[in-house]
Amino acid sequence: MALRRTSTHNFILSSLHALMSSRTRSGIQGNRFWIALRGLRNDKSAAGFTLIELLVVIGIFAILTTLGLFLSFDFYRTYSFNAERSTLISVLAKARSQSLVNIDGQEHGVHIEARKYVAFQDDAPAMYTDGDTNNLVIPTGSATTVTGDTEIVFERLTGKARRADGSACGDDINPCEITLSAQSISKIVTINSEGRIDW
Repeated sequence: MALRRTSTHNFILSSLHALMSSRTRSGIQGNRFWIALRGLRNDKSAAGFTLIELLVVIGIFAILTTLGLFLSFDFYRTYSFNAERSTLISVLAKARSQSLVNIDGQEHGVHIEARKYVAFQDDAPAMYTDGDTNNLVIPTGSATTVTGDTEIVFERLTGKARRADGSACGDDINPCEITLSAQSISKIVTINSEGRIDW
C-alpha cells in the first residue's frame, strides 16, 4: 500500500533535506544555522516564566479563591436560613391541617423553644405539656434565633389560630408573629385569625 504524498509532506521532507544537507556541508551557511539554534537554547530570557509573572498569577488565583469562599459561605448561610424557615412553616401547616381534619378529636399546636419546634395536641383548650408522648419534636439549627409568639394553637375543625395565653391572632392589627433571624438575615412569619400562614 503506497502512501499518498501531500503538499505538507513534501514541505516537511524538503525542509529536512535542506537541514541535513546544510549540516553535512562544511560551508558557512550550515554553521550559521547551528550557531543560531545553539544561541536560542542558551538564551535565558526565552526559557520559561519569570518570578514576577509567577507571583502575579499566584496573586490572582489567591484573590479569586478568597472571593469564591466568601460567596460560598454566604450562599450556605442563606440556604441554611431558608431551610429553617421552611421547617417552621411546615410544622405550623401540619398542625393546622391536623386541627382542620379533627385528628384524634383534639386541637393541635406548635411550641417553639431555643433549639426545637414541638408539634403537640391536646383537648380544647390545648396547652403544651413537656414530655407528652404525643409530642413531635423537630430539632432546629443552632445559627437561627426564633422570637415572638412561641406557642400557636389551632382550633379543631375551623383552624383558627390563637396564642398560648388564649388571645386570638388578629388579622391586620395584632397577628401572631414569629421572627427568625440569623446574623444579617431576618424574616417574619405571620399567622392571622383564620390560621393562614404568611411568610
